[in-house]
Amino acid sequence: MRDSVKIAIDVYIPKVKKGHHGKFPTVLHQWRYWRDFELKWPYKWLSKAPNGPLGKFFKQVIANGYVLVSVDSRGSGASTGTRPYPWTQEERDDMTEIIDHIIAQEWSDGKVGVAGVSYSGTTSEFAAIQKHPAVKAVVNMYS
Repeated sequence: MRDSVKIAIDVYIPKVKKGHHGKFPTVLHQWRYWRDFELKWPYKWLSKAPNGPLGKFFKQVIANGYVLVSVDSRGSGASTGTRPYPWTQEERDDMTEIIDHIIAQEWSDGKVGVAGVSYSGTTSEFAAIQKHPAVKAVVNMYS
């Protein structure tokens, strides 16, 4: 990030089907509860993540041809930095920088949707407030 904080991100890219151009829209999910729930060894090696409470939804997102980008907010999970309170200005600015990074990737078609529930539902609302031109949809399941 702009202040050298390292943000942990998992990227799940759908399989490219015959005849597809290889560029996908993206669903971004940012929260503070680990981007993937930890499974104990040896089960974690058998998992085809994503897991956790939104795992089924995320698997459907990928199966329907969207890239899933799951992010640990700054100061949480595997991300560095501090978070003195929820939804700091730095965390909100991170989302804009992450979206810029997403749309610069070769697999991105430049369209980003932001989805979440509870904490991540609120981060999706903040993404809408940032008014990034690549954000085309916000799915707030509840916040």
